[in-house]
Amino acid sequence: MPHNVDLPTHRYVWVRDSYIFNNPTGAYVPAVWFGISSHPGRSLGCHVMLDNGATVIDLPLIALASRDLSSKDHVPAAPELSRNVAWDCFGWQAEAYEPDYLSGMTACVLDERHNNILEEGTAWFALDWIENGWSNYPEQHKWLWIVAGESGNLWAMPQDRVLFREESFTDNFGKIPDGGIKRQRIVWKAEK
Repeated sequence: MPHNVDLPTHRYVWVRDSYIFNNPTGAYVPAVWFGISSHPGRSLGCHVMLDNGATVIDLPLIALASRDLSSKDHVPAAPELSRNVAWDCFGWQAEAYEPDYLSGMTACVLDERHNNILEEGTAWFALDWIENGWSNYPEQHKWLWIVAGESGNLWAMPQDRVLFREESFTDNFGKIPDGGIKRQRIVWKAEK
């Protein structure tokens, strides 16, 4: 049961140095995000290679940024993990999926109640857990989308909290229907 998974496409990111160095300066270090790990009951682990060739594994998503957020005047604090990551891993085995159609689209992240847009950004890829008790039930099975926010922070949100903008199709982008989107609750079978 592999719990280390390659990303479908490696991503250039920046790492907050307080997560990787014993003597941090508040800078962001260039890195390549190449994989993830899934430990049940822990937050998603991110595997990166730093610009000096060192590899660091199991960083929390909030240690990474999609762009250099360093400035001479102000280095923003890392966001709270529970705000930017919807849930901890619920199985050992995960897969990363980068749908050609959705990956790279503008996406917005919704709050827990689906009432407000927290941030717009770009959808990178989705994570899916397999071979665990929750994924076997339609009402519990959800993808966890990695979205690079315009702020530079990364989000890990289930698909019911991510809306996509496709310029030639989405006329109502960002408009949340009354009552939300219906969650699948039936195991569909063609054979009886």
